[in-house]
Formats: sequence, C-alpha cells, structure tokens
Amino acid sequence: MKNAKPHEYARSFYSLYSKADEKTKLALIKNTARTLAKQGKGKTFIDRTLQEIELLLEKSAGIERIKVDTQTALTATKKETLAKAFEKKLGFKKVIIDNFLDERNIAGMKLTIGDTVYDYTVKGRLEKLTSRLTR
Repeated sequence: MKNAKPHEYARSFYSLYSKADEKTKLALIKNTARTLAKQGKGKTFIDRTLQEIELLLEKSAGIERIKVDTQTALTATKKETLAKAFEKKLGFKKVIIDNFLDERNIAGMKLTIGDTVYDYTVKGRLEKLTSRLTR
C-alpha cells in the first residue's frame, strides 16, 4: 500500500478495525500511525487519512455530517435545531452540523449531505432563475 491514497488507507484500516476486538483495535490504531510515519507520509496526508477514518467510523455508528455554508456563523441553538430536524427527516441516528462561513452568501444556506449539494442561498436561487430564463 506504499502508493495508496488516504481513502484507500482509511478503507483498509476500517475493514480490519470493524472486525477486531477492543484490544486489537488499540494496537491497530497505533500500528496504522506508525506505518504512515515510517513511510514518510506528510502531515497533510496523515491528517486526511485520519479524517477519512473518522468519517467511516461515524457512518458505521449512524452519524452523518452535514456541511452548512452560511454568511454568518450559526448559533449553537440553531445548529442543534437543524441537526434534530435532519435526524428526524433523514432518519440518521445523529447529525453533526459543520458550519462554514461564505461571505458570498447574501442570505440562506447551502447544504452538503454526502455528495449532494442543496443550494438555498439567494445567489443560488438567482442563478437557477437566470438559467431558466436564458434557455
């Protein structure tokens, strides 16, 4: 796996981790970190691999991360309200809202759930309208 990409390391790790007992899981975590370091993988590569592993573990536990782009930061209360609404509507055990600021948003929000993007911003709506009018 010397030339593998972060997601390939993450999938291999998860495949072994999901079948292991608690004692083996701890050893697997240590060995994976050592292997990446010994192979001279840079910090960015290791960080990306760990992020991929975290996402796989969350998904297996029924946790979904939803990226929410807004012009201003969401309050903790708003994040919690959104998370509960998505849990109920989408059937996830738990939803974690990752809020990113995008100054180009005039109003509204853009949601990324998995690989699907839902654009509920004024800018997005104007672009859709423009597209329809120029067909």
